[in-house]
Amino acid sequence: MKRFKKIGVILDLERNNTLSIEHAIDLARENAASLYVLCLSSISIQTDKLKTYLEEKISHEFKFTILTGKPVVEVTHYAYQNNLDLLVLEPTTPHGLKKYFLGSLVLSLIRKAHCPVWVVKKPFSESYERVLIAVDALDDNDSLNNKIIEIGSSFSRRVKAECHILTALHLA
Repeated sequence: MKRFKKIGVILDLERNNTLSIEHAIDLARENAASLYVLCLSSISIQTDKLKTYLEEKISHEFKFTILTGKPVVEVTHYAYQNNLDLLVLEPTTPHGLKKYFLGSLVLSLIRKAHCPVWVVKKPFSESYERVLIAVDALDDNDSLNNKIIEIGSSFSRRVKAECHILTALHLA
């Protein structure tokens, strides 16, 4: 199943991103895909030191870029320009009750990205009980919805998890 050719993993330099890196590397290996590491940073950083650190942490060849503008705009623009097949990231709100919500970057990417967005919350080595697939039933882009459902259901079969499909309708 070599579905992906270009996988983007989004790293927030102010957080530990072990889960998203682990998932992205595994998918890249499984699909013989290129890995794109997109680092989000609001501060000026030393690119060489960061790249050396990432090379030690990521045991797969990757392309690397630092995005410093508004994260959702920068990520969607980069993903579109580089024709990424998938974006992988972790939720940005891990504390208290907020751990049950995804965060504004995730929700914005789900709405605006041209490709599927995979939000990971567990290490790859742990088993999954449920997989949630979110699609926009009113979107004219049926091919993206179909691709998301196909990928999500394939993954849920692979890990032997329940598969749930979510959509929301606005009733005027």
